[in-house]
Amino acid sequence: MATNSILNELHAIRREYAERFNQDLHAICDDARRKQGRNGRRVVAAAPRVAIEKDKIDQVPDLLQLDLKNKPPLIKNKPTLAP
Repeated sequence: MATNSILNELHAIRREYAERFNQDLHAICDDARRKQGRNGRRVVAAAPRVAIEKDKIDQVPDLLQLDLKNKPPLIKNKPTLAP
């Protein structure tokens, strides 16, 4: 397999970045959020979602099932393309 210098450089940068935070994913994500905030970007915190175990998947209430034919999902602030 041929080596790719660009990928090797990206992997090295990723390793160095992770080592700065002792491979702690939470610390890495906190750093990314701080950087987003400093750049004036909107930081979105999504609500946690509950995982459903495989053996209980058939017990999901019908209310959670989407009926796209009759009730399309409501999209607030739908993005539009600029002319």
